[in-house]
Amino acid sequence: MDNAEKIEAAGKKKEDGNVLFKAGKYARASKKYGKAANFIAYDSSFPEDQKKQAKTLKVSC
Repeated sequence: MDNAEKIEAAGKKKEDGNVLFKAGKYARASKKYGKAANFIAYDSSFPEDQKKQAKTLKVSC
């Protein structure tokens, strides 16, 4: 999985978490946010522009 795919997958998991959170399923939402953060946990290998995206996603998760 390349860096762009990792960011995309993290965004998808975050959106899934948002849906669950809005439905009041907080524990399941938390798991989705955790999975999203794991995709981008090691952002040191990301180019500078993707680092900003990854950091934004990580903070919001």
